[in-house]
Amino acid sequence: MIQNIMIPTKLVNSIPIAFIPEVISQSFPSRGMLMARIEISDISFVTPLEPDGEGSHFFICPESIVSLIKGESLDKINLILLSSSDWPDPDLPNDLLESLSSESLLPVWNQITVKAKWE
Repeated sequence: MIQNIMIPTKLVNSIPIAFIPEVISQSFPSRGMLMARIEISDISFVTPLEPDGEGSHFFICPESIVSLIKGESLDKINLILLSSSDWPDPDLPNDLLESLSSESLLPVWNQITVKAKWE
């Protein structure tokens, strides 16, 4: 568990992205994607930490966080980071769900591992 760290954030194509410092990413069990529980103020959520290709990780700030800190600077956010072994099923966009369904591939999708679904 990493408590009360300030991490840089910035808008990338209007999407708020939070960047985990490399020194913290180096302590993670994987250089690849991993799950983490993030706590910001009173909001807690599980999210994938994506590798950034430069030895660190990032995550997309959920709208609930952006709304919570609206009016405050998004340049840096204070958070608590906990590694998580729980991999929730990813939310599927409707068009992908419809495509899988129309091609009778939902049974195949439902049989693959959760980590494979995230990939």
